Amino acid sequence: MLEQALEEAYDQGSTPRTNLEKAVALQDFFRSGNFVYSERTPLREGYDGANAEVVKAFLNRRQGYCVHFASAMALLAREAGIPSRIAVGYAPGVATGETMAVDNSDAATSLASLLEPGTELKGYEVSGQQAHAWPELYLDGLGWVPFEPTPGRGYTPTYAPGPTSTAAPQESTAPEVPTSRSTPPRSESPDPTPQATTGSSSRDGSTAIWLAPLAILLAAAGLCVGPWRRQRTRQNRLALVRSGAPDAAQALWAELLSVGMDAGVEAGVHESVGDYLVRLADDHPRLAKPLQLLQDAIEQSFYAGRHVPAGDAPELLDALHEVQSQLRGELPAGRRILSFLFPRSLRSTPGKRATADGAKK
Repeated sequence: MLEQALEEAYDQGSTPRTNLEKAVALQDFFRSGNFVYSERTPLREGYDGANAEVVKAFLNRRQGYCVHFASAMALLAREAGIPSRIAVGYAPGVATGETMAVDNSDAATSLASLLEPGTELKGYEVSGQQAHAWPELYLDGLGWVPFEPTPGRGYTPTYAPGPTSTAAPQESTAPEVPTSRSTPPRSESPDPTPQATTGSSSRDGSTAIWLAPLAILLAAAGLCVGPWRRQRTRQNRLALVRSGAPDAAQALWAELLSVGMDAGVEAGVHESVGDYLVRLADDHPRLAKPLQLLQDAIEQSFYAGRHVPAGDAPELLDALHEVQSQLRGELPAGRRILSFLFPRSLRSTPGKRATADGAKK
């Protein structure tokens, strides 16, 4: 599938010779009008798969949002022998018209201290609507270079040829690089690149034949390791809660801590069950009832020895799901994607503090 898509991308114009020309060809392929930006596709038409299967479904359906476009271009770039990675962040947003001149005052920010005095900074207003993902490709002599394959989300960068005639003009969402390194038009004879003069191009191409499949597998596996580990841990804990075992409350508390940690509202080191859940209820009044239900069940098990019976599990798990949905739903789109791909709870051991808290009580 990747090899076929790569051949189709190259058929859009003249056969690319350098890695930069290959990267531009891939960008033009996705922005040519044959792909459609859509936020409704991930839950249907095969998008609920895993690993490279999602990219395969995207290349078949040709509908998706920025994460799909960025992932597909990154994998195709690796298929072409170009190192790639995916960046997640925010588009520039909406210009406010305000400007600020960099000065040497003591109140200057750390960013301003890196700029020349007198540099004019333009103001932008950024919200969750500007959450975005784009691929970055490593090009010899340039380093990591951002590209914008997502149609409807931005102009192509200044160092690449303009959008094809079928692509509508859009607002830029990929970071720019200095235009002094821009590439000459394709109609002109390109200057020799370091790759061509050193003869490394042919060696890179032959090596890529062997490394591309491995790179694709590693990229797909790398993006899925975090979600897979988080889901496996969650299912093991929920199974303990459903069983009504003596450790059911411990598992419930551990999962509740993980939910908060992944949502950026983790418990303090010295907060007890009651302290933490009361704080959450104060900050999220709509969750007061489910949080009280969870608090009663956990505290009765920890401090009174009345463990969670299996018959109470459905109600408790419903309350846990309500808390998770509310906390996750309040996150901006970009942070929601990051928390899914790289759960913070996997870097800690939430739940073990419950034993210590219980002993102190």
